[in-house]
Amino acid sequence: MAVRFGPLAEATHIPAKSLMRMLGPKGNPRADNLFQIIQHLQAHEGIHLEVAPC
Repeated sequence: MAVRFGPLAEATHIPAKSLMRMLGPKGNPRADNLFQIIQHLQAHEGIHLEVAPC
């Protein structure tokens, strides 16, 4: 199921227009905003992402 900008904006407390800009082709999201988005997507999809060395 897709996550739309409106509900993502409400969940992360980041305005939808800001989300669109930061996730667009020339976007440059701050780490804290990116982590908020990832946290919401993990909860929404019921998954856990982690980074591990190769």
